[in-house]
Amino acid sequence: MNKTNKKRSLVKATSEILTVEQKKELAQQVSKFTCIWRTDDDQFQRPQASEKAFEAIALKMDINVETCRSGWNSLKNALAYQSKTKLKKKKFKSGEPMDFSTTEEPADFDDERLLEAWEF
Repeated sequence: MNKTNKKRSLVKATSEILTVEQKKELAQQVSKFTCIWRTDDDQFQRPQASEKAFEAIALKMDINVETCRSGWNSLKNALAYQSKTKLKKKKFKSGEPMDFSTTEEPADFDDERLLEAWEF
């Protein structure tokens, strides 16, 4: 077993499985902490800011920090997979340019869209 597999198995061992209600609550709580999800936030991808945010969420939800973090990662991965799958299914006409344009402004947090991607 390599180091990566060991790390993954340790995370799985320490994190709990979230219920549907906890998943919904997690999405709502994460929406309040833009340092976790909003790329134009000054604190985005700063370990101390996200750690404090996940600690606050864990305290509010009465679960451990690793469960919050792994639940959020699961939610993001499900949304990314769903978005990628929908893009593959999109039909383009021959000779027509493919439009992958995005807006300049980062999207607002949409917990309903995230929850749709997460299979319950």
